[in-house]
Amino acid sequence: MKRTPGFILVSIISLGMMTMLLINHLSYAVKFTNLAVCYTLMFIHLALKMVASLAAVPHKAQPGVDLDALTVDVVVPIYNEDPDLLAAGVTAMSRQDRKPRALWLVDDGSQRDGVPFPVLEEPVVREAIAVARAAGIDVVCRRQENKGKREAQSVAFAESDADIFVTTDSDTYLQQDALALMLIPFSRPEVMSVGGTAYGQNVGRNILTRALDLGFVMSFLQGRVAEGYFGAVRVNCGILAAYRGEVVRPNLDRFLNQRFMGVPVRAGDDRALTFFAKERGRTEFQPLAIAYSALPENLSHLARQRMRWARSWCWGTLWLLRRPIRSADFLFTATQCLGILAYGIAMTIGLLGAASGAISVDLLIWSVLVAVGIGYVAHLRYVLVARREQPVWQRLLTWLTSPLTSVLYLALLLPLYYRALAQPAPRAWGTRQRVEVGLHKPATAATAESPAPVGVPVPAVVGAA
Repeated sequence: MKRTPGFILVSIISLGMMTMLLINHLSYAVKFTNLAVCYTLMFIHLALKMVASLAAVPHKAQPGVDLDALTVDVVVPIYNEDPDLLAAGVTAMSRQDRKPRALWLVDDGSQRDGVPFPVLEEPVVREAIAVARAAGIDVVCRRQENKGKREAQSVAFAESDADIFVTTDSDTYLQQDALALMLIPFSRPEVMSVGGTAYGQNVGRNILTRALDLGFVMSFLQGRVAEGYFGAVRVNCGILAAYRGEVVRPNLDRFLNQRFMGVPVRAGDDRALTFFAKERGRTEFQPLAIAYSALPENLSHLARQRMRWARSWCWGTLWLLRRPIRSADFLFTATQCLGILAYGIAMTIGLLGAASGAISVDLLIWSVLVAVGIGYVAHLRYVLVARREQPVWQRLLTWLTSPLTSVLYLALLLPLYYRALAQPAPRAWGTRQRVEVGLHKPATAATAESPAPVGVPVPAVVGAA
């Protein structure tokens, strides 16, 4: 991370909080009660992420390496996407400082109400494709019957000889310098995969999207930055990720035929590709490369999305726990698992204890207030470091939803992990049966809350006055 004044302030506050928590835990852990053990396990994972993320340094291109010589192909699988949103992403690609050689748009059998819907033939999408081609990008358009996200991506993987594959989603557009920044870590030959940061383009839609954006962005700027310090990012999120061709092509058969508990794995494509990269070298994170993606705008969409992620987390966790015990992969995964377990136990004990009178309600309230305070401090980086395209007051509004972010994790997302552990068999990737988030809803148009793609004209709303 860049050593800006905001970053330095965040570092001082965060390290101060971690020091106070450490002193508290050392005095409390000696009691060796159930809650003391639980709190200690949760502290270890938080401390590991926070301290490592503060120690990370910006990537610099190695001298004598010609990054312009790398052939770069961008792969975009599409399924039931809003045409305007897809068009914005394609047009943004044509405005990149470092343009890709090719842009692969693979429609995995999109449909509307059971009727095939060739989204690539929509006028707004065709216009965006024409703009990209005029910019010198070879746009390859394909449509196939619905097979799954991996099969859609593999159309490009199988046919292209690119040095670098960049994967992104059909509801995503990239900041103008994103591709150029993503290539910098590849100047080191041991780097096999690089991930970028994802922001919610519809962050201002409602209070839910603000809470989700806060947690989502911090999962990058704290979690993945920390893992990147060790060159061991566990999952380079498919919203914006890059892989060497030498990682993807030899593993294409494994990628398409992965099974877990006897069932074909369709989701978790980014997790699988990151694991293949780990087998050959380092997996890095580039926090300065920004992608704007669509966040779920209701709880139903959120639950289905995170359930899919939780199931891929199950098989991914088993893979990571087989890594060497001294590796960052193992340490981050083991402490995360223990933290999830401890969090559930602590909350269960606390609620049942308060209900039965065994634990005072005052103690429970105090614990909640402490957790809220920790959340606000941990999320402070969002205000001082992230989303510089927004005014401070907008970032503060989102930061104030920190308690809701924690409640969502406790009441919805954490139970999904437990459900995934009970029903870990994978499901198909196409949980979107219709367009759920569009570019031109009132709160998702080009506003201060949700910026238009850099240098990209936002298409007019169809049917608007």
